[in-house]
Amino acid sequence: MIMSHLGLVVVVFDRYLLGFGEVTHYLGYNALKDYFPVMSMKPNQQCDDPHCQRQQRIYQVCTESYKMTQ
Repeated sequence: MIMSHLGLVVVVFDRYLLGFGEVTHYLGYNALKDYFPVMSMKPNQQCDDPHCQRQQRIYQVCTESYKMTQ
């Protein structure tokens, strides 16, 4: 499961770096209205779930490494 999440992060990161398409922070689907809501989500700093904390650390490492390449 970690590899699938990491794979998704890599795909989104590559898409952003290559500058094609639109990076979506959150994409949902409402079947009743056949609608795809798009919104930006921010990390919860008070999250006590270990999985949530790990994902926040991964995101932080990715953003820091991206800033270093700029």
